[in-house]
Amino acid sequence: MNVVKEQQNDLIILNLEGRFDANTKNVVEDAIREAQAEKGSKVIADLGKMSYISSIGLRIFLLSAKGAEADGGRFALCSPSSNVLLTLEIAGFIKILEIYKSRSEAEESFARK
Repeated sequence: MNVVKEQQNDLIILNLEGRFDANTKNVVEDAIREAQAEKGSKVIADLGKMSYISSIGLRIFLLSAKGAEADGGRFALCSPSSNVLLTLEIAGFIKILEIYKSRSEAEESFARK
């Protein structure tokens, strides 16, 4: 798993590439934790190059979203590949998390709020 961080004013975008599973969870979890270090943080995880997500990855995304909400921030996902989107749908996360079809759609949403 490779994580590349981008900063756009007060918005942090984490580009995730590879498999998100038990072997790579620490890499992603640490990147999200660092991005959410400040209260009110705005973080988008771009899943465009992520090929797989396990239940551990789903759990980390859920906890990240809840943590952001509790701190007055936002956490969203964007550009999931078809495999990752299917997993998110099966797990019911489509109804729980902010998920956008594209990065530009996510960025526009964050700019409005």
